[in-house]
Amino acid sequence: MSEVPVDVTRLTESFGDDYEFLNDTYQIFLDDTQTRIAELVDVVESSSAEHCAAVAHAIKGASENVGAETMSAIAGAMELDGRAGDMSNAPSNLKALQAEFEKASAFIVDYLDSIRP
Repeated sequence: MSEVPVDVTRLTESFGDDYEFLNDTYQIFLDDTQTRIAELVDVVESSSAEHCAAVAHAIKGASENVGAETMSAIAGAMELDGRAGDMSNAPSNLKALQAEFEKASAFIVDYLDSIRP
């Protein structure tokens, strides 16, 4: 897994260095993922494996799209466990996902500040 929380080349190689586009895309990712992680907290507390798989799948895809590879891997593990009906690793994976989201969020904010026109 990557030491940098977000591989910005995932978007810049495809879409260039259009600040407005990158800012909008990353802001949507941050807002949506924050909401989904809050939902995942409730899901893990209720031990709903099927719902956990669905929410984790959405986080996995969004994270992959913006280059947050470690987040995508953690959410992917949660998705697979949820699909298997296994919630035993969900609390620790959720903590790891939350910690990685904090790193990714800080990295994205700093990155956007560094490219702001």
